[in-house]
Amino acid sequence: MDELDFLKNHWQKEQRFPQIKAKEIQAMAHKSSSSVVKWIFVISILEFFLGGVISFFLPSVDFRSTFEEVFVTALEFIFYGVIIYFIYQFFASFRTIRNTKDTKSLLTSIIDTRAHVERYIKFNIYYFYFGFLTASGFTLYEKVAADSENSIGTLIVHIVLFAVLTAIISYLFIRVVRFYYRIVYGLLLKRLNKNYEELLQLEQEVE
Repeated sequence: MDELDFLKNHWQKEQRFPQIKAKEIQAMAHKSSSSVVKWIFVISILEFFLGGVISFFLPSVDFRSTFEEVFVTALEFIFYGVIIYFIYQFFASFRTIRNTKDTKSLLTSIIDTRAHVERYIKFNIYYFYFGFLTASGFTLYEKVAADSENSIGTLIVHIVLFAVLTAIISYLFIRVVRFYYRIVYGLLLKRLNKNYEELLQLEQEVE
């Protein structure tokens, strides 16, 4: 049982000072929610810089065409632009929740934060999946061009094998990404949802 649960149970048993206990529980949930959103903000920044470091140390790619280079560069700009947008939203949510005094406003802020986190997770998963398929498509195109002298049957076999291998790797990769987000952000959202339910119940009981 955490501190918030202990305080709530104590408040339910001690009915002599309901308003005081209600304010204490509200303050505790407020502090906990602010801490959760702060960690969401910090983790998103760490992910951003970690991705940059990994990209820096990866070997450079020799693009086969100008179209491929422009396409990949534009895709990276879009990705980092959207990630920066989400990081800003997490920071704004943290400031809003930290400075919010009204319970109803706090509930609204928590709902907005949950929506931002869910969209952030979906965007990352879809981007990774799309990026993997795009890279696989370029690789397949280059392989087909290199094997153009082979027979049609050999070419079809190579394409099928490559497609199956790509599907397996992409499936495993997405599973790992989903597992990561479920562990890291899932735990934080679980705490945030718990605070939301506590505040909502508190608001109803006080009314």
